[in-house]
Amino acid sequence: MLRFSSTDGGRTASTTTTILQMPGEIQGQSHFISNFSFGPDGKLYVHMGDGFDYTTAPNLNSFRGKILRMNTNGTPATDNPFYNAADGITARDYIWVYGLRNPFGGGWRASDNSHYEVENGPSVDRFAKVASGRNMGWDNSDASMSTFAIYNWSPAHAPVNIQFVQPSTFSGSGFPFASRTMRS
Repeated sequence: MLRFSSTDGGRTASTTTTILQMPGEIQGQSHFISNFSFGPDGKLYVHMGDGFDYTTAPNLNSFRGKILRMNTNGTPATDNPFYNAADGITARDYIWVYGLRNPFGGGWRASDNSHYEVENGPSVDRFAKVASGRNMGWDNSDASMSTFAIYNWSPAHAPVNIQFVQPSTFSGSGFPFASRTMRS
């Protein structure tokens, strides 16, 4: 992962800083980093696909098939569920959620302070609420895309992101609150 800085308003990169090296994790033509965002805790959440290798999703020694959680400088958040600095910093230290195929996007819902993700499957897509340390169950089967799903698209529609219309995001919907007056 790289951080680019600009001195001309974003037209060109003036500096490039590597914030996370993922040794042995080849970035292929698809199923790689597809979305990242900042959570209400100020941490960076990175949605990482399985790289077309479903065995990486449940493997806690791989960055692939996960939602990674880190500080803005690229170090793992020390309260991540599998963090253990005593054994050296590895993929396991960055993992917040695992067992994903191709998490294409995610968003925070303020009303329950929870993170939700949309995920592309081979023929079934998933919309799910995620939780720290959760195995989302991807095992190379369409059936596994229903694990923890709030909704499944079947056949697949390839959702690419999610955003909640709420006051904390884009100033809400932009529509004024309607008065709710009961009339008899």
